[in-house]
Amino acid sequence: MAPEYFFKRGYFLFNFVAKFPQRSFNGSNCFVDTQFVYSIGRNVDEALNLVKNNYTSLGVKCHSIEQVMPITTTNDDLKRLASPSSTLGFSDGVYVKMPAAKEVLILMDSEEDAPENLPSIIKQVASERNLSVAELETQLEPFI
Repeated sequence: MAPEYFFKRGYFLFNFVAKFPQRSFNGSNCFVDTQFVYSIGRNVDEALNLVKNNYTSLGVKCHSIEQVMPITTTNDDLKRLASPSSTLGFSDGVYVKMPAAKEVLILMDSEEDAPENLPSIIKQVASERNLSVAELETQLEPFI
């Protein structure tokens, strides 16, 4: 099972295009002057600042940065990204449901007395997945 991604309430996925002064790439005839970049934030200004700060920290100067697509809160859009966890703002704006947490939630849905058995279900899954109970509880926090 792969991890699943969920936007935290109030966060959105923004897509920007950044334009740079034309420069040679690795001394070849290839020039890089545009990059599309995703950013997660509570509003367009916050997401844009993440992009600007990222380029500043890399020492890259931009001619312009513009929003190019409508914002989205569709969780499926997160898994379509090449590397969701490397998206700017990811750690602040997204919950990650790891496979072990997903398994606990499935077991809880399948048992009538699951709320009372939650501690034993967590211990069972943690043991099967070679995780500590504390680590699994941390993974479950946003979902329980």
